[in-house]
Amino acid sequence: MPPSAQKIEQTILALLANRREDATICPSEVARLLGSDTGEWLELMPAVREAAHRLAKSGQLVVTRRGVPVSALSSGGPIRLGRGPELTDGSGGAGSPSD
Repeated sequence: MPPSAQKIEQTILALLANRREDATICPSEVARLLGSDTGEWLELMPAVREAAHRLAKSGQLVVTRRGVPVSALSSGGPIRLGRGPELTDGSGGAGSPSD
């Protein structure tokens, strides 16, 4: 059973919370972590990008390609995920009051 959208969002935020404030993560890190039981992490990539898109729309995440902000759903190469302006302490996400 694939992880829920909420679980994916929580995983993105948890990975960022464990990094330097200015650090970014690759969406594949999230997919590999969540898909490790099945080994089919590539199938999770679209769901991870959709979760990143939702978090970016809420201001909790910034999605970049070569340092330039982009949509998580756009094609054109690899993206990176970093903390957004609404994510102050790394503990936001699906359980935060803004949901």
